Amino acid sequence: MNLTMLLLPAPGILLAAFCLLLLRRRRMADDRRHSELLSLIEWQRAENAQQIAQLTRSVEVLERTQRSAEEAAGGLTRSCRSQAMQLLRSGMSPETAASSVGLATREMRLMAKVSRMLTLQ
Repeated sequence: MNLTMLLLPAPGILLAAFCLLLLRRRRMADDRRHSELLSLIEWQRAENAQQIAQLTRSVEVLERTQRSAEEAAGGLTRSCRSQAMQLLRSGMSPETAASSVGLATREMRLMAKVSRMLTLQ
């Protein structure tokens, strides 16, 4: 009877040991997958940083190009032109409007003449 009492828990112990072995294998596989995912995230982070740096450089180039184009246009940007036209339409003289906006008087007179020509048609 003593022998049967000793052998009775043996299948349970074997099953528990087998479950522990399966859990350990699963844990090792999960750890490997976790490491792979971490390295993938780090690689993606580095890739994103490179793309952000490239976009930043592209934006800087575009801003410089825009500034160069505005400077080449003689300072008469769209907002400056619309402000000048608004002053002329309000009845202000070209000379006064030119000094308000910061344009040459000749440019403002030309804008006034073109505006009058277009409104007559």
